[in-house]
Amino acid sequence: MQTAGTFTAVLRQKGEVKATKTDQELIEGCLNNDRVSQHELYHRYASKMFVVCLRYAKTHEDAEDILVEGFLKVFTNLVHFKGKSSLRTWIHTVMVNSAISYYRKHKKHIETRFLEDYPTTEVQSIYFSESDKISEKELLALIQAIPEPYKTVFNLYAFEGYSYEQIAEMLDIHIGTARSRMSKGKAWLQDKLKYTN
Repeated sequence: MQTAGTFTAVLRQKGEVKATKTDQELIEGCLNNDRVSQHELYHRYASKMFVVCLRYAKTHEDAEDILVEGFLKVFTNLVHFKGKSSLRTWIHTVMVNSAISYYRKHKKHIETRFLEDYPTTEVQSIYFSESDKISEKELLALIQAIPEPYKTVFNLYAFEGYSYEQIAEMLDIHIGTARSRMSKGKAWLQDKLKYTN
């Protein structure tokens, strides 16, 4: 998929779409193949969802691929949206599932050399004090740099709130493996945070 730069170029355009329709109106328009509604829905949620994709991706281009695949799924499956949650929450779930699918597709290419680099002892939660001088952008860059397969488990647990059991089922791994990867991901991130202050 050739999406490199696409998202960035769209964000840099002046005169972005103004949100004039409600989510329900956008859904109805999208279901009727109205290009203006599709365009507005994409622009309303793309930047927020891109941040979600960045947390799971190794590179900016991978995040763009996940975003594009995710929005394809959004438009294809919008007919199944029941309104039990907000549209934003539903799209967020689609993006997370797209990231998991991306992880599964690229699983064989994931570097595993980091698996033994960190001890398996449970690490306490990462605490931020007022003296921590790290921006959201720097933190996102650190999260992106967490080695796979730790990053996916870390994101699913820390940001999405899934249990180890749910993560194990989603990624087709053992619960102990999910716990170990979370622990190692936290240890890796905590180690890097020491050097940013």
